[in-house]
Amino acid sequence: MNLVGEGGLLAGLVKLVLEGALEAELTEHLGYEKGDKAGAGSGNSRNGTSKKRSGR
Repeated sequence: MNLVGEGGLLAGLVKLVLEGALEAELTEHLGYEKGDKAGAGSGNSRNGTSKKRSGR
């Protein structure tokens, strides 16, 4: 496995770090953890997920 380049270890690591940071930012913004019923029906809730894909 290559360290850099498309499909490399570094790309996978960067993806995991960025997705984790975005999840934490969303949790902070909404004020409740993923799966918590606190936001249900508030109009400002998590409404599902989708598989992320590369813009390439």
